[in-house]
Amino acid sequence: MNSSSPSEEREIVIVLRFKHIILIVSTIIFVICLWFLIRSFFSPSFHIEEGISKVYKPGDLVELKGKLVAGLSPVSNVPIIVEIRDPNGLIVWIDQLVTQADGSFIIKFRLRPDASKGVYKVYVSCSVAKTNFEFKVE
Repeated sequence: MNSSSPSEEREIVIVLRFKHIILIVSTIIFVICLWFLIRSFFSPSFHIEEGISKVYKPGDLVELKGKLVAGLSPVSNVPIIVEIRDPNGLIVWIDQLVTQADGSFIIKFRLRPDASKGVYKVYVSCSVAKTNFEFKVE
């Protein structure tokens, strides 16, 4: 028969408790990380698909296309606000649009013939998401 001393038994209990605590903490961290991953995947977000890489000239028609999606699903019939600022920070266009059945939207406006050259900032927002991006006028 194998007998352990009381001090050996205490050490075994301490080691087991320590391993148990590590397992619980690891599980909690894993669940929190998984929750953030799932939440970020299914949170609505804007995706700008076309028009931002093009360089525009004063007087050009600016056409920017995007989608509002949650994960892989489109978010339809949502009012969005679009605000465009010139390189000096002045608002040059503001509009309210509604996303289509496929979550898409198109921002269209004409630059003034005397439009400032430089980087324009576009701010798009709705009740569930917001983003900003830029395009150039040369």
